[in-house]
Order: sequence, then C-alpha cells, then structure tokens
Amino acid sequence: MCIVFVAAELLRDQKDTWSWRSPLLMAACFGLLHGLGFAGAIVDLGLPENEIMTALLAFNIGVELGQLGYIIVLMLALALYRSFSGGLGLTKRVAVPRLLAWPIGVLAAFWFFERLFLSMV
Repeated sequence: MCIVFVAAELLRDQKDTWSWRSPLLMAACFGLLHGLGFAGAIVDLGLPENEIMTALLAFNIGVELGQLGYIIVLMLALALYRSFSGGLGLTKRVAVPRLLAWPIGVLAAFWFFERLFLSMV
C-alpha cells in the first residue's frame, strides 16, 4: 500500500506535503514497515533459526532485482516513446514521474488487493 501512496503523491499537484518535504524519512519508514512484514512472514514459514537471515537476504535481493527489472522496462518504453514521438507529431512533453506513477500505482494496488483477498481465504 505504501507504493500506492507514493504513486498518488506523484500525481497530486500539491508538493508541500510531508512526503515531499522529507522523502528520505518517508522511504525509511516505508522500508522499515515492509522489512518487519517480510521478516514476520519468513519467521512464520518455520525455517530453522540459522537460515532466517539467509532467507530474508535472498528474498530482499530478489525483490530489489524485480523492482530494477520493472523500472528498466518502463524506462525502455519511455525511451521508445520519446524516439518515435518526434516523427509522429507528438510534441507534448510528459513529466517522467507522473508518467511512471500510473503503471506503478496500478500494479501496486492490484497486488495489495490480491494479497488482501488471498489472506481472507
């Protein structure tokens, strides 16, 4: 849900909110929240005590690689758009954060509700 919040903040015209004034603090709070959730989920898996740190590290590395892959795909799509937009008469410039906020926010909302409904079953 944190990613949905950040995407919504990028789409708002108001730039004097807490998240705009203190982005590092916001990122640290969200990271701590997610880290505690991931650690709790890994502990619930019933892994032996000596493998919890390895599992948590591997999981976090996998998440980071997945996020990097997603951003690379979006940046390539943006580069393709920019390279073809000049020849198509499309000259209106779109701010990159606002353009990327929509797909990131929609995907994050989908995953949030998917996990929410799966946890109810």
